Parts: sequence; structure tokens; C-alpha cells
Amino acid sequence: MKRAYYSSSIKEFLNKDKLTIFGEITVNDQFAADDLQKNTWKKEIDILKRELSSFGDGNLLFEYTIPRIGNRIDNVFLHNGIVFLLEFKVGEATYPHYAIEQITDYALDLSCFHKESHYKLLVPILICTRAPAKPQNIKLMKDNILAPYCCNEFNIGIYISEIVSLYKREPFDYESWINSLYMPTPTIIEAAQALYMGHNVED
Repeated sequence: MKRAYYSSSIKEFLNKDKLTIFGEITVNDQFAADDLQKNTWKKEIDILKRELSSFGDGNLLFEYTIPRIGNRIDNVFLHNGIVFLLEFKVGEATYPHYAIEQITDYALDLSCFHKESHYKLLVPILICTRAPAKPQNIKLMKDNILAPYCCNEFNIGIYISEIVSLYKREPFDYESWINSLYMPTPTIIEAAQALYMGHNVED
């Protein structure tokens, strides 16, 4: 099973015809998505071609499978040593709480169960295409995860550029990240050892 329905360098994505990209996504879709989902993919392609047009390096994924829960995140953009997680709500004019929780859970799952994400900066972004721009603070939610950020379809690139300017990270191998092992951290044994350190058996 492919880890993503589509994966390519950002240069290849920007230069490739929209219908060719859409064809690759649908060929790798095992579940025969309905017309609504297919139209969503087409819209995502259009938006990302525009919003990521200024980025010369990176790798873009569509429908990446998250370890443990088996759910797929709409898009992952690997760029400048940072993992950007993009969850689209096409046509949505607000920022629903359930959608913010959804993208937050994706980041937490990657941080805890995806080996190559354990020490990467994870940036969850909720994209509600018709919603108004929303003033927000950029801050860490935990050690390697930024607080979820809400964008509409026109300020994705601006936010990504701002994060890249604020957080300097070492580059990493994109293929290693994409094909990362499932590896909880800490493991159950490590967690138990930490929990009971300093206690005796009776405790």
C-alpha cells in the first residue's frame, strides 16, 4: 500500500499538468472516492499550485496515511526541515472546532507514533477556503508542534513563509520521512519505567 496517493518534489508538482496530478491521485485511491472528494482534490491542486509557487524546494504529498489511526491527512508539505500538515475544508466559511481538533490530532499522532517526526517541527494548518482571515499568534503547543493555525485559501503561502523565517531547522531526507516506521515514543516499557522510577514494588 502506498503511504500517499501522490508524492513529488514541489518543482515537479508546479510544472506538472493539473489533470496528470489528479489522475495519479485517483489511480492510487483504493476506495473509489465520490465526485465530491474528486472535486475537492481538483480544488486543492489549484490552490496549492498558486500558494506554493514561490517555494523552490520541498516535497508535497496528497492523502498521506498516518500511523496507528490509519486516517489520511489531505496534504503534507516537507520544506526547509519542517513538516507542514495541511487539512482542507473546501467551501467552508468558518473555522469549525472539530476541524481544529482534527488537524491537532494528526500532528500529535505523527509526533508520538511516526519515527521520523519525533524530533521534527510539525506545523498543523487548517484551511477553510471561504473563511475570513483570522488574527492569530504563532506559538508552540508542545516541544515540536506549533499551535494549529487557521488559513483561508489565499494566505497559506504567507504563513508558511513566516514559519520558515522564524524557525530554522536542519534539512532531512524526504523519502525517509515518507516511509517512516511506526514507532511509539516513549514505548510502553519506557513509559512504565519512567512512571515507577523511584518507587518500590508495593507502590
